[in-house]
Amino acid sequence: MSNSNKAILLIAHGSSDLSADNSCTDLFFSELPSHFPHYPVYQAYSAPITLRKIDRNAAKTPVHTISEAVEQILADGITDLHVLAVYLNPCVKYSKVLQALEPYRSRFKSLTVSAPLLNKEADPSVLAASIAGIIDQNLSEAGQNMCKQVILAAHTATPEIVSLWEPVLGLIREKCPVPVSLIYRNGHPGAEDFLGLCDHSGPMLIIPLMIFGGRHLSKDLAGGENSLRSKLESAGISVILSEKGLGEYPQIRELYYQKI
Repeated sequence: MSNSNKAILLIAHGSSDLSADNSCTDLFFSELPSHFPHYPVYQAYSAPITLRKIDRNAAKTPVHTISEAVEQILADGITDLHVLAVYLNPCVKYSKVLQALEPYRSRFKSLTVSAPLLNKEADPSVLAASIAGIIDQNLSEAGQNMCKQVILAAHTATPEIVSLWEPVLGLIREKCPVPVSLIYRNGHPGAEDFLGLCDHSGPMLIIPLMIFGGRHLSKDLAGGENSLRSKLESAGISVILSEKGLGEYPQIRELYYQKI
């Protein structure tokens, strides 16, 4: 990107937990101008329901719906737009972003949208190296000799998403000093599948495979009786849970910046 009439639109799903935004999307928004100082940066949430739940005035950075952001970008005279879509995999939420942007393509000279980190064209070793580094960091912080296994906890499994994770997971396992499993909140393998096969001895380290550390992390992984932590502890397994979303790690944010 090299012309002054170009801009970057940061789009994330958003979280009704503003503290999750403070520790994730706000980092992207604050860092992008230093990485790309010649381009104005705008921000939108792809989930209008999230914007209805939060006090926009309490947000640290300006957030809008996709249509609000794009209309402002056009009003500001931007002719070439790159959308940095902060999504981990080709999920339904990402597809809805593409659908929301499609009516605007004819109003720009160019409109490009970054692919999710996990996609068919991506080199699996790149994402694997970043996640392996995150695992090492968390093992070190927890005391590496304590943790007997690592669980990477994702949200929803589709056949496409599962097949995309397979080579990444294989490379992560090669780099990790302890066994690594990937389970899904919605789909298979899930917590019940894992409990039937795993070694129940020693603490297990859970690392969320989620960009945000918001409601899904606090509810689905760390929360009440249906959370992953509760299911593991009910089976007599000691749990160490990382409460960071992937977007809080600079090496993950850098992978997104490389898409611009």
